[in-house]
Amino acid sequence: TIQRELECCGVANGPIDWSNGRRYSFATYWISKRSKDTPDSCCVEETIDCGADMAVKDIEKDTVWTQGCKNVLVEKLKEQLVLLRVVAGLGIALPFLGTVGSFYLRKFLTDNSDVFYE
Repeated sequence: TIQRELECCGVANGPIDWSNGRRYSFATYWISKRSKDTPDSCCVEETIDCGADMAVKDIEKDTVWTQGCKNVLVEKLKEQLVLLRVVAGLGIALPFLGTVGSFYLRKFLTDNSDVFYE
């Protein structure tokens, strides 16, 4: 799941997003059935029912992921945006440099045509 892969829990506020304190449409069924629990994918060390009562407890950092997935996802996208900018910059710069280089090569060959065509 996203929580397991990104090491996060809930949407914006961490484990409390899974409790009755916050209503998100993705968790309506979960909140109605298990309003004090977080999914096991929120646990740092995932075991069966490790998320029991974790949505309402004062959580220790090493028990469940405390950061919401929205924040983690935004940070990951920002990291990828830097790479995308570098690739886009190279995609623009390289053809431009190739074009400039071809003009200089043409000028060089034209100016020295007597050396090449004797």
